[in-house]
Amino acid sequence: MTLLFLDAVIFVVFTRIAFAAASDYRGWGIAAIGAFYLLHDYRGISSMTAYAVLVLSNLSEAWAFPGIFLIQCYNGKRGKQWRIAHYLFYPGHLLFLLLLRRFLLGE
Repeated sequence: MTLLFLDAVIFVVFTRIAFAAASDYRGWGIAAIGAFYLLHDYRGISSMTAYAVLVLSNLSEAWAFPGIFLIQCYNGKRGKQWRIAHYLFYPGHLLFLLLLRRFLLGE
C-alpha cells in the first residue's frame, strides 16, 4: 500500500509540473500515462480511464477511441525488432513528406 501511495504522489507531482510548464497535453498526458500505470492490473479499466482523461483534456482526442482496441490486443511481449527497417523508414517517410509538401505548395 505504501508503494502505491508513493506512486500516486510522484504521479501528482509530475502532473502539476507538466501543467506549470505548459507542456504538450499539459498534465493530461501524464494523467493518461498514470491511469495506465496505476491500473495496469485492470486492462480494460486502465484503457478507458486513460481515454476519458484525454477526451476531457481535448474533445478532438475522441478520435483515439480505436486505439483502445489495439492496446487491448497487446500481450506484454516485445515484438520482432526490425532496426534496419526503422532506420530506413523513419527518415524516408520524412523525406517523402517534405517532397510532397514542396510539390503541393510549390515551395
